[in-house]
Amino acid sequence: MHMAVEVSNEKQAIPIADLGVDQLTYFQRQIDQEITFLTESLKELKIFESKFIASEESVVNAAKVPSDGEILVPLTESMYIPAKIADPKNHLIEIGTGYFVEMSTEKAVDYFRRKQAFLKKQMEVIEGVLPEKYRARNAIVDNLQKKINVYCSQVQMNNMNIKK
Repeated sequence: MHMAVEVSNEKQAIPIADLGVDQLTYFQRQIDQEITFLTESLKELKIFESKFIASEESVVNAAKVPSDGEILVPLTESMYIPAKIADPKNHLIEIGTGYFVEMSTEKAVDYFRRKQAFLKKQMEVIEGVLPEKYRARNAIVDNLQKKINVYCSQVQMNNMNIKK
């Protein structure tokens, strides 16, 4: 396996076997950080996806309630209050940074589905990159272990030669 190492403004592949223990350890830490970041990002994207799914379901359910009908409106994830719906066909949807837009049920559902589709694409990208990162990490760890084993064998041989 080859690692890409930046040399001036161009990348050059260097065989992992040619790297020293310090370099391998550095790359292992770097890849571990990348794996952690990607894994955490994937978790967060899944949380956002589930929130958009729940929002879509809420809009669909609210549209089924007759005018002046009562529903439970979430204040938090675990606290709801009763409320009357003035117009079940129109909804105030937060589109980010505190901005709200009034949308019909169809437009709101479409908005949430587009958000879900966008998140799915982002998750697919991360899910495609993670296996590559794990393979690179495993190759580095295997090479590092081989170098450490060789070093330990050399130390043992030197100790045996000193005792003679």
